[in-house]
Amino acid sequence: MVTAKINAYEPVEIVEDYIYESPLTLPAGNWQLTIEKGDAWVFCDKDNFVLHTTDSTYITSEEHAITLRCLYVKGSVKFTAIRFA
Repeated sequence: MVTAKINAYEPVEIVEDYIYESPLTLPAGNWQLTIEKGDAWVFCDKDNFVLHTTDSTYITSEEHAITLRCLYVKGSVKFTAIRFA
């Protein structure tokens, strides 16, 4: 018999917001980030990457806050971020 342990994380906080000219900062932690509209430039720990509309990723940033910016100067980004315990 094989027994598996599955770590299920409970959502702690849900953030649904828009980003325009100013960047938005999420506190360090475990986040699931989904871009609903626009193109976002994401900075976390020692990495940065771009997410486009409908892209979703899971980010674990233990030491530093996660910063989200619009990729384009005149653009906007609609996103949903879920923080897990």
